[in-house]
Amino acid sequence: ISLVIIFSISIKVNAQIPTNGLIGYWIFDGDPLDISGNGHHGILNGPILVNDRFMIVDKAYSFDRSSDAYIQTN
Repeated sequence: ISLVIIFSISIKVNAQIPTNGLIGYWIFDGDPLDISGNGHHGILNGPILVNDRFMIVDKAYSFDRSSDAYIQTN
């Protein structure tokens, strides 16, 4: 049991997003603003919000392969 607890703690520590060299941070909530503070805001052009892999509503984008959907950053 101790090994499982230690392994679980190490996974949580490694799962953090590194900020060293971060260019932009977009939270995929329908607003393409860069919240990193670097000002690389995006422009949505066609993608639609959908549930992410954990079924959290509107936290991922779907790109229709038959269209030219993209997110442009500056």
